[in-house]
Amino acid sequence: MNIVAAFETILLIGVLITAGSILLTRRIHMAVGTYMVFSFLLAILWGIRYGIKPLVAELGVGVVVTGLLFYFVMRKLREEKGHRDE
Repeated sequence: MNIVAAFETILLIGVLITAGSILLTRRIHMAVGTYMVFSFLLAILWGIRYGIKPLVAELGVGVVVTGLLFYFVMRKLREEKGHRDE
């Protein structure tokens, strides 16, 4: 087993662990943060396996756009929850 295959295996294990923890967590903040890590690990794995184009696409869509959308939705929900409690 060469070093690239070992690194790919470690990344794949990380992807599987983060995917499982996203499904099993009950806290939305933890799920969103873990999803961003999941997307980043997946982007690195795709970059190694398939080249730069899938890496850039996954980084752009998976990490940046989706992560920011989740963040802003969480912030909006937190603001609405704060207004309902008052």
